[in-house]
Amino acid sequence: MKFYEYHQNNSGGVDVETAWVNKLVIVEAATAEDANAKALTLGLYFNGCQDGRDCSCCGDRWNEASSWDESDVPSHYGKPVDLAEVKDYNTIIYYANGDVKRVHNGSKW
Repeated sequence: MKFYEYHQNNSGGVDVETAWVNKLVIVEAATAEDANAKALTLGLYFNGCQDGRDCSCCGDRWNEASSWDESDVPSHYGKPVDLAEVKDYNTIIYYANGDVKRVHNGSKW
């Protein structure tokens, strides 16, 4: 199993935060395709500009993960989340076993 990072672009100048989605979402899965499928069930979406949901000048809110995005531990830009600068936004980690962990600035919130 690997972890895949979805970093939200604030398309239109607004971030979407719900009970399931925050600025940074990390999904543990066997493949990038499995992670993308799980991300869709959580409320992430891809091709937002094409669908008219996102601002075309700002770009898509979410991008699909690929094998380039995988890591062995929950990470943000290649650094483990507990060591990374996650700035002032919240992170939700979805583990393959169903556990969910919420992190803010590297500490559980």
